[in-house]
Amino acid sequence: MNTMNNYKKTYFKLITVSVFILMTVRFMFAQPETEQIRFEPYLIDDTFFRDSTNLPVLTLNGCIKRALKHNITIKSMEADLAASQARRDEGYSSFMPSLSTNLGWQRYDREMLRIRNDEIITSRDSYSASLSASQNLFNGGYDWFQMKYNTLSFGQQILSREQTKSELIYSIKSIYYAIIAADRMVKVAKLSVSRATDQLNLVEEQFKLGSASQSDVAKIRILQADGKLRQVQAENALRENREELNALLFFPLDSIYKLENEMSMPQILMPLDYYIELAMDSSLEIQSMQKASKMYKLSKSMVKSTYYPSVSLSLYYSWSDIELPDRWDDWNDNDSWTLSLNFSWALFSGLSRFYSLKESQAYLLKSNIELEETELSIRKQVRQSYGKINEAIQRIELAKVKLEDAKLTADINTEKYKLGSATLLEMLDSEVSLVESETEYIQALYDYKINVVTIEKLCGR
Repeated sequence: MNTMNNYKKTYFKLITVSVFILMTVRFMFAQPETEQIRFEPYLIDDTFFRDSTNLPVLTLNGCIKRALKHNITIKSMEADLAASQARRDEGYSSFMPSLSTNLGWQRYDREMLRIRNDEIITSRDSYSASLSASQNLFNGGYDWFQMKYNTLSFGQQILSREQTKSELIYSIKSIYYAIIAADRMVKVAKLSVSRATDQLNLVEEQFKLGSASQSDVAKIRILQADGKLRQVQAENALRENREELNALLFFPLDSIYKLENEMSMPQILMPLDYYIELAMDSSLEIQSMQKASKMYKLSKSMVKSTYYPSVSLSLYYSWSDIELPDRWDDWNDNDSWTLSLNFSWALFSGLSRFYSLKESQAYLLKSNIELEETELSIRKQVRQSYGKINEAIQRIELAKVKLEDAKLTADINTEKYKLGSATLLEMLDSEVSLVESETEYIQALYDYKINVVTIEKLCGR
């Protein structure tokens, strides 16, 4: 018997030691739960890129999708929208009857007497039950107007969310194109500095040979310094725009990536009336103002409904006894019910309703005026953007021709200067013209894209 017990103790000790060893090994090789995973700042579509030489390419649609997904304001508005939907659905309850029931028990300090079926019964207890029901039949249409008001309020919340999305999309597009333009400006500045450096080397060689003056060298140095300044300014603009886009996309501010070049050439525009009509039908701002006007109109109707009488129907049933019933007659002899039709009419309640009606009329008038102002403003903005788009198209065509001519002239004057048939001033002027032409071309493309984005926003797209 003792031997068996010793075996059991030894077996238990082996199991305990094995479990302890397994837990120790698992603890040694397991990753701590509080350990933070570190990522590199190159992020696209929730994937981090560790190799900075192979940067991800962000598309415009990808940026918009991510910004809409992670924007805190939109998430907050979704919660407000859920609350507004609950208020809208709550309005249906006003058209439903209300029911309530009550069950009671009491005990007294002395026996109670009651005659039931020609017998005297006694009890210290008392039991009761009741059921009440009521239905509002008419209250001047207040409940109907309130339900419609809550429905419009829910629609207003949806429009408010869509307007926030539209503003965010507009910001994303604007910054996206600004980054592309700034990146091009950096390349233009770098090329200008490179050309100025080559020309400086050429002039310094000629200065050594005595065919160029110290003043010529100084002018080339100024041109080179001016190019470096433009490069720094363009790089700063690029960095600032990247940081702004990173903030909207919820990236680390120092994230680096490439953008898909979507600075496409202008397309054929539809007639102006097409965009104006589209804006009048689809503008989120106009739709929001229209709903606001309808809400003020319903608010006025709700105040008017208080001048009408209200009618309701109610039913009350009750039962009470000192004992629980044994049969139907015991229940039927001690119950009662009441059916009532109630009619009420507030004939005078001071001047509150009168002034509430005047206030709602004033707000309705103001809302209609603001709606007309908004429609006029949208028409004006569409016309202005449309005109700027056409202007930008012409500027792009002109800038293309000027840029081709400036490149050819700069190359020719540089070669002529090498051969001594062109002055330094001619070469410098052609270099300045080249930079200006490249800048004008990039700016014209950006202005075209930004005005296209603006007219899309005005048209509710």
